[in-house]
Amino acid sequence: MGNAKRERNLEGLLLWLVKLAVVSVPLITQGVASRSICTRCLCSDESYCQKHECCHGFDTSLLIPLALTVNCSQPDSPYIEDPGLQTATTTDTSGGAPSQCTGFSITNTHFDSCLTALPSPDDLCNFTDTRAIILTGTSLSEFPDLSCLSRLGLLNLRQNRLEYIPRDAFTGLTMLEEVWLDYNVITHIHPNAFDVSLPNLNKFSITHNRLHAIELWPLTLHHPFCKFDFSYNLITEVTNNRNWTIDPALNYGPGWVDLSHNQLFHSPAKFLKRYGLLNPLILWAKFLHWGFDLRNNPFHCDCGFYEIVVWLGKLKTVMWRDYFNITCTSPPVFNGVSVMDLPAERLTCDVTTNCPKAGSWVRQDVRDRKILSTNFVLFENVFDTLFTFVQDCTCTERPHHKDTLVDCAGLGLSDLPDVVPDGNLTLMFANNSLVRVFPRRYLKRALTVDLSNNRIETISRKVPKLLRKAHLLNLRNNTLRHLPYTLQAMSPDAVLLDPTTLTCACDLTWVSEWIQHSSAPHYTHFACTTRDGRLIPLLNATQHDLGCPSREREASAYKLSLSLVLLHNFTGRFKREGICRESASSKSTDAHPHRYDVFLSTASDSDSDTTWVTENLLPIFRRSAVTCYWPVRDCLPGSVEMEEVTKCLQDSASVLVLLSPGYVAKPACLFQFSQAYSRMMVHGQGHLMILDLGTVSRKCIPDPRLRAMLTLRMCYDASRTDHLHTVASKLNGVVSVDLGPAPDNTVGKERV
Repeated sequence: MGNAKRERNLEGLLLWLVKLAVVSVPLITQGVASRSICTRCLCSDESYCQKHECCHGFDTSLLIPLALTVNCSQPDSPYIEDPGLQTATTTDTSGGAPSQCTGFSITNTHFDSCLTALPSPDDLCNFTDTRAIILTGTSLSEFPDLSCLSRLGLLNLRQNRLEYIPRDAFTGLTMLEEVWLDYNVITHIHPNAFDVSLPNLNKFSITHNRLHAIELWPLTLHHPFCKFDFSYNLITEVTNNRNWTIDPALNYGPGWVDLSHNQLFHSPAKFLKRYGLLNPLILWAKFLHWGFDLRNNPFHCDCGFYEIVVWLGKLKTVMWRDYFNITCTSPPVFNGVSVMDLPAERLTCDVTTNCPKAGSWVRQDVRDRKILSTNFVLFENVFDTLFTFVQDCTCTERPHHKDTLVDCAGLGLSDLPDVVPDGNLTLMFANNSLVRVFPRRYLKRALTVDLSNNRIETISRKVPKLLRKAHLLNLRNNTLRHLPYTLQAMSPDAVLLDPTTLTCACDLTWVSEWIQHSSAPHYTHFACTTRDGRLIPLLNATQHDLGCPSREREASAYKLSLSLVLLHNFTGRFKREGICRESASSKSTDAHPHRYDVFLSTASDSDSDTTWVTENLLPIFRRSAVTCYWPVRDCLPGSVEMEEVTKCLQDSASVLVLLSPGYVAKPACLFQFSQAYSRMMVHGQGHLMILDLGTVSRKCIPDPRLRAMLTLRMCYDASRTDHLHTVASKLNGVVSVDLGPAPDNTVGKERV
């Protein structure tokens, strides 16, 4: 119920977002137009405002002008020419009542280049009704203290020499509507320059300054505003020193933020994440009606733009804005290309952390080299041919593929690197000098491993067990003579091998069953070479073909005979009706032949379970001619695991569960058991058997049916060889009756 409700809510949210996108942006100016009576319509051709109600500007025509005078012999001591009024008492000519748009406007009537400061706070505070300050073209270098002018609505300090906006510069200015700081030399804005609440701020312009970094303070505004303009600066970084994050429960803006004509190099996604905008849905819901102009910046379009490209690709289908047309400057292949046209699959980033360092002088084989006779040339030629400088590996993050490509191909490596970058991996180690492949922990994260065109002779048996996530292991064009038996833990469709390099040996008996699970045609020609040079196809190779000694076959026959004797002794302990019921079940099973004798259910991510199966169980299955489906090995790469499991359960006559701590902790394993129990036990369509490794406590088993089977000792002991052979015999139909109560230290009996 919870998941369905979340899906409905998500669907409703997406529909709401699409509707908002189509409706356009009239919401932006509705709250602005009625903010103050002291406004006038200032329509412009700005793309953000031109199609909607124009943004309103502060109107000073009704204010009482006050002149700011300075004596250049004392430039830091200006004074306001007092007209004899400490408060403004003009009346509204339309009705005679006092106007709400009253107050003073402090201005300089001409360019006072020698003015370096405003009057002292004590003098300014004598004019608390000041609504506007307009001082342009002066030598003012320090931002004034305006905290006592709580009614200030307009601050225009253009074309001065301001260098810095200090902490709390706008504190207490709750009626402030417009700030103009263009054409100064401002290099820094203190992160706490703005009051946490400026409910009337509508416009803030600080263009043509020398800012190198800014805080995106406009994102914290909860009211609609017209424009925050940071264009024509030197901004390279957007910081978040206040550690502020988006609150999904609150509404912000909307408004227009202009960062065009700066020096932004990295993807906008980088600074958006600093403000908690990690989820595209939050970005849609909270900032769909905002405008962000990032044009004319030297952006480097790498993997950091991947999320932006994907998001804009979806957004442009429902709405379009000119400012979406951001272009790239680098790398050269994307110079001048619009972000809207970037191929997402080609957006990558170079990774240097933990990227293997292979750069070295590598000794080369010079047997086929020609060395000239002169001594000087001889020495030079020998040096050139004996040693060749090899460059480092390259590591590339690829968001589209959700991996990091580690390319060490053709670098003369004689061993696998010790470290590689984090995350999923595509490992390219082709065309090197590898002879032996030893395990590395990072192989657990590998999706693709290319070891082709080396000189590999042996592979550690631990390597295939690490390659659980790999959907491709390329071993072609090597000199492999032997395959580790643990390779059967991988799907044969995920492994590319040379068809005729293997040497026939008895320990390759598992290969024939393994390749039978492949749908690839090249395995039909897969063969090994005998000592006398004959090619033996491995698809149907017998033990005799592989050169297995007769004593091994005798030992197998002896073990099978011993198992039959033991089972024969056990059968007398059952009632006749139990035998009849089993016989009827066997006939029913024979009437509907299955593709597999057994479905082997194990913990796919447990190295110990996989090792135990490959070393103990699979050899017995092969000797007993039991056909087995093992998801760890046989599940096709790219297939849906649940669907594959359900299908192969139906194609199996029996299910064998390997009970271990990893099994009971994995929901997918418990799903397999639940499906098997329903099919085999409830509907009587086969056998369900449990092999207990003896390491699981009953209280740790979440499924009550599995816990009950363990409590009632309805399982086999995985540590007893005779129980393993009994299981194999039951699976291939040699014995078709239940075991009785386990004698002595036997773990238990199996329920049919």
